[in-house]
Amino acid sequence: MNTILEILDERDPYENLHLLALGTIGHLRCGDCGHIHNDWDDRMHMPCPTCGVMCECREVFFANGEHCLLEAIFECYLSKGSRQVCIALFCAMLEQHLEKFLVSRCRRLDIDWKKISDLLKKNWLVGSRLQLFEKLCGCSPQDALAGTNVSHCFSEYRKLSATRNRIVHGKPNIGYMVNDEEVRTAVKLATDSFSAFTFLHNTYCSVNAVLLSTELLDEVLLVRAAIETVPKRSERLRPSQTEILRCAQNDK
Repeated sequence: MNTILEILDERDPYENLHLLALGTIGHLRCGDCGHIHNDWDDRMHMPCPTCGVMCECREVFFANGEHCLLEAIFECYLSKGSRQVCIALFCAMLEQHLEKFLVSRCRRLDIDWKKISDLLKKNWLVGSRLQLFEKLCGCSPQDALAGTNVSHCFSEYRKLSATRNRIVHGKPNIGYMVNDEEVRTAVKLATDSFSAFTFLHNTYCSVNAVLLSTELLDEVLLVRAAIETVPKRSERLRPSQTEILRCAQNDK
């Protein structure tokens, strides 16, 4: 079977890549057990391979936004002047995958939507979200993927994100050259990321996922209490009624 890079290298730069990207993200979710299966077989009248339940409808797991991102990565790879954009798009895709996973994991742990929103706001940096992953799952993403053929996704992401930052936030009037190997790595990782997060979802978000102890879950949710105790900026700047009266008396 040809790799995605071999397939793209044989494609015409002006060829429509919509179906190629669609085939890559073809993952269906069982509504009964929550497992995701990476095929486009007609499962409307077939039992789920994991739980065996006959289901009339399967949910397409990866959204249209992820499909458009992958298609854009393929198009940039085949272009002459936009190949380095593949790195920025891959980083954006993996970060989108990560946020979606964190939400699914929180829902599996019966954390309500308000607390999930607080957790994501508090941990808005990628580094913080990777730490949140460890708290919610008990291990790092690299350890969770150990033994799979996509275990390299997060370690390579760290290298490519550094390159992305130099491209996007580099010094003015100083260009940064990206070597072809980095571009090819970004394209390969973009396709591998779908398999990686399918594995993570099946391990930590499906019906038979490993749960957290009450103590660890309470530790994760303490962030909400910390957020709620911090006054809003508008409240910190707004003078109290007593301060207003004191100022009025001093003016007299």
